[in-house]
Amino acid sequence: MLGLVDTGAAITVCSRSIAALIGVFKLHPSPVRSAIGMAGIPIPLVGTATVSISIGSTNLKHVAYFASGSCIPRQTDKYNIIMGNDLLSRLSSWHINYRHRRFTMGQDVIPILTFQPTYPGNEGLQDTITVRAARTSIIPPRSETFIHCCVSSPKGTPMALIAQASTINGKHLFVAPAVFHGEHALLLVTNPTSRPEILYERQRIGAATTLTQDGSGILLEDINVDVSECGEFPSIAVTDHKTTVSENALNIDLSQSEVSDAEKDQLRLLFLEYQDRISHSSYDLGSYTHTLVNIKTTTDSPPTRFRPPRIPVKFQKELDDHINKLLKAGRIVESDTPWVHNTVLVKKKDGTLRVCLDFRPLNEVTIPDHYPLPRIEDLLVKVAGNRYYATLDLASGYMQLRMTPQSQEKCGWATHRGIYQFVYLPFGLRNAGAYFCRAMARILSGLDDHCLAYIDDIIYLTALLTNTYGLFAQSSIGFASLTSKRPARN
Repeated sequence: MLGLVDTGAAITVCSRSIAALIGVFKLHPSPVRSAIGMAGIPIPLVGTATVSISIGSTNLKHVAYFASGSCIPRQTDKYNIIMGNDLLSRLSSWHINYRHRRFTMGQDVIPILTFQPTYPGNEGLQDTITVRAARTSIIPPRSETFIHCCVSSPKGTPMALIAQASTINGKHLFVAPAVFHGEHALLLVTNPTSRPEILYERQRIGAATTLTQDGSGILLEDINVDVSECGEFPSIAVTDHKTTVSENALNIDLSQSEVSDAEKDQLRLLFLEYQDRISHSSYDLGSYTHTLVNIKTTTDSPPTRFRPPRIPVKFQKELDDHINKLLKAGRIVESDTPWVHNTVLVKKKDGTLRVCLDFRPLNEVTIPDHYPLPRIEDLLVKVAGNRYYATLDLASGYMQLRMTPQSQEKCGWATHRGIYQFVYLPFGLRNAGAYFCRAMARILSGLDDHCLAYIDDIIYLTALLTNTYGLFAQSSIGFASLTSKRPARN
């Protein structure tokens, strides 16, 4: 197992889901009900147990706290345990060499992993290529801009952007993940702040990894993976999570909610009343048609260059299933549009597949939409001073915005079984964030003081829990045409 060294944690924590894997079958009552995690969010603790821990040649028994859910951030979900100061203080003298990614304790030298590069060069990051800005560019406030970047790799080599530089994080910018070819890349950078940001020529933007193509045409992130030994291939998904359709009735777990039984009953009634607003699967989506998305382009002429897609036979069944579900959900329709875009299947290191569409030809001729993105400074000011917070995450939010017939024709999708066009806004288009922010502003109009939205993430904030019920009811009127993800717990 892998552990996360966290000098900011007072205790050692792991998830209850791995208790049996480490030989823990009974938990003792925890002296505290919860611990304060990232961003001040409480993490419920369900018990403690003494576990055997081996770090290099050091073996010791230590009391670990078990959380009801995942205790590790998504970006580092390969770790199983957070090693806090209560454990670190029992070890002999140790230090971390960040440049060479080594944890040294006495005579033991243990390699460590990192989520993303945070140093100027590529030292210690084998198999990655530095992506730099090709020219000095200004990112206007609350906008998205395509930035020309360059990499030092052979011309025509396919690559995938896997991380953005710490300097980009420091500016609060976001670089959209992308697959690109050759020594030049066009990356979409979002600036949600209220000030313009400058990216200078040769400034480090992020890190990319080379992709190789196997005999069936699949792009592989790890060139050392032997596809023949991977066994069955996982189902293709719209997002990184599985997209199996569940027909079960609405089932929301409130067992971990720190509210009274009467308040839990009120929540259940609230969810039951508005259950038609809650998505039961990745294809159970709403339809926002009050204002149709209109993609404006500099030309009405479709791209002239098009290479017919090649979908490996072993993946066609999974892709057929995905297409059929999109057709049934009304997200796509058959078409003869000349605006066609290719399917890109990317096989990741963990063996999962991701379906992508290459919208670069359309994005290059799309006129920018300068609708302002929400200001983070304003959101933080409004969030402060409240006691209760409730979050709502729209299910495949972009795919709930219907487009104009002209815009639908520009979003053609070439597959092994024909051409389709998207009826609703697909992911990967330029201005998608602006389109969605405009729709959310209209839906939540009048609730600005107690309901905030950043793209498809919504937060309710109030001093009284009962006020949250009213806010949810009011916003649900606007969400009558949209659906949100089913909450696992409140």
